[in-house]
Amino acid sequence: MSIRVFRKTDLQAILDIYKHSKLDELRFEVGDFELVPLDQDPLRWSRFKESQVYVYDNGNISAYCALNGSNIEAIYVHPKFRRMGIARTMLDFLLSEIEGDASLNVAKSNYPAKKLYEEYGFEVENEFSTSYNGVDAIANKMVRKKDD
Repeated sequence: MSIRVFRKTDLQAILDIYKHSKLDELRFEVGDFELVPLDQDPLRWSRFKESQVYVYDNGNISAYCALNGSNIEAIYVHPKFRRMGIARTMLDFLLSEIEGDASLNVAKSNYPAKKLYEEYGFEVENEFSTSYNGVDAIANKMVRKKDD
């Protein structure tokens, strides 16, 4: 197993992980969401391209994460590889790459993800309205203060 920098040859695996994972983060929302593939979603594709992207490579690309400065843009684990500690491993890695405070956005209703982030010291800083594919959702900005 290794976490390594994204290569262009990893793109198809990343698109597949996103396809199988994106709507899971919205599963507790009231709206009826339809998937927009990552490379066809202008906002998320732009954020992806602006970020430092890493993949979890255990012979297959089973997960990826993205970091833009001190903001965690993404942590996605393919459903076949969940409950193996991969998200924790990737979060540990990302936090080791951030020198100051760390931040991320998460769907307010995504309780499993929020619970993980809270275990790492993230706290909800604010709540805001957003949308995915034209459907409204509420999100939280979570921040983890760097220990003094």
